[in-house]
Amino acid sequence: MILVVAAVAISCTSSQDPVTPLDHRSLPVDTSWAASPVWDDGKAEVAVYEAVRMVYGKRRTYEFTMITVKEMFNRAFNVKTDSYERNDLFTVMKVNLAARIETDVYPYHYLTSMFFPRTSPHDVFKITTGSQEWCGNTFKRIQRTDSTYGYAFDSYWDNEGAGIRTLPLNVWFEDQLFYTLRALDHAKAKTQFTVRVLPTMITNRAALDTATPATFTLTSDVIDPSSLGTISSIVEQECWRVTMKRTDGVEAQWWFTKDPQHILLRFHHSDGRSLRLKTLSRAAYWTTE
Repeated sequence: MILVVAAVAISCTSSQDPVTPLDHRSLPVDTSWAASPVWDDGKAEVAVYEAVRMVYGKRRTYEFTMITVKEMFNRAFNVKTDSYERNDLFTVMKVNLAARIETDVYPYHYLTSMFFPRTSPHDVFKITTGSQEWCGNTFKRIQRTDSTYGYAFDSYWDNEGAGIRTLPLNVWFEDQLFYTLRALDHAKAKTQFTVRVLPTMITNRAALDTATPATFTLTSDVIDPSSLGTISSIVEQECWRVTMKRTDGVEAQWWFTKDPQHILLRFHHSDGRSLRLKTLSRAAYWTTE
C-alpha cells in the first residue's frame, strides 16, 4: 500500500499557493509515541554518534550528539518558560543536534534545535539552526503559523544576506526525520508513504532547495550489535529500517531499535553522511553537578 500526501513544489524565492497540511490520519504515525512516561523523569536522552561527513571533498569523522527532552513552552515567546504560573503553557519535545567538524584549517560548528508538539511528532513547531566557522556565521529559523512556515535567515554569503520567506506546511524537513521516524507505527512495517522533503538545514547556506517527493518504506532488518561498540549489550539484532528514496535520486536509511523507544542506531545518506550510535544515556545535562 502506498499513501501519498499531496503537496506543491516550493522554493524560497517563489510565491506560495494555498496548501493542505500533512494529515497524520493518512500516515503511519503514532501520535501518542511521546506520551511515554520515560520523558517525564526530568532528564534528557543523550545519544552520541560516530559520524562521517564530506567537507571540502574529504571524508571527515566527528562526534554528533542528539539530545531529546520534554520542555514546557509559553505562547508569548515560543520558548522554554521560566515561569509555570501562567495560562499560555504547552508541552513540546526538543531535539538538539550538535556537531563540531574539524577540517584541515578550521572547524565547523553546527547546532540545530527542533521543537515538536508532544502529540504531533510529525509536525515541526519551530527549528533554529546556526553554523559558525572562520569565514562567517549563518542563522536560520523556521516557525510554524496557522497557514505556513515562516522562514527567517541571516547568512554571510553573497546573494543571500538576511531575508524572510514562507514555506507550505505540507513538507517535512530532512533533519526532523531523526525524531519523526521514531514515532512511526512500526507495526505497519511494510507500509509505504510519500511526502515532499526539504534537504538538511545543517549547512552554512541559507537557500533551501525545492521540496522533493520522497517515498518512505518501513521494513524489518537485522543489525550486528558488535558494530555498535560499547552499547552492543543493550541492542537486539532485529531492528526497524526506514528507507527514503527521493525522485531526484537521493536516498537515506535509518535503523531503529524495536523496543518502544525506537532508538536511532545507524543512519546513512547518499551524500556521504553517516551516523553510528556510540553511547546512550539519560542526564540532566543543564545542571553543573
